[in-house]
Amino acid sequence: MYKFLFLPIILIILLGGCSVNSQSENFDDEKKEKAKEAVKSFVVSNYKDIDTVEITKLHQSEMGGLNIEGTVNHGRAQFKAGVRNDFSIGNLSVGDEFPDIKEECKERLCAY
Repeated sequence: MYKFLFLPIILIILLGGCSVNSQSENFDDEKKEKAKEAVKSFVVSNYKDIDTVEITKLHQSEMGGLNIEGTVNHGRAQFKAGVRNDFSIGNLSVGDEFPDIKEECKERLCAY
């Protein structure tokens, strides 16, 4: 009796585990472009002395979010940004040489 119950339960567990990873969201080109523009706009609007913003890498995180890596001012400083589904910036990690945040954007982030 237990032999007949054991096999279907194992199959359900195995098939359920396979379907978990297949449901991850893939971002199309339009979403990627919007995310890139949001990051560029955020950096230019909130930080001092930004001449250029270059996106070097765009990938999906393990949790399904969109991560963007790039440089500013012709490669002088690096950053990593997490972009939310509504294209707002969830987090921004900056390198040592990254320019300072603008005074008016310290208390509350500037619109971008």
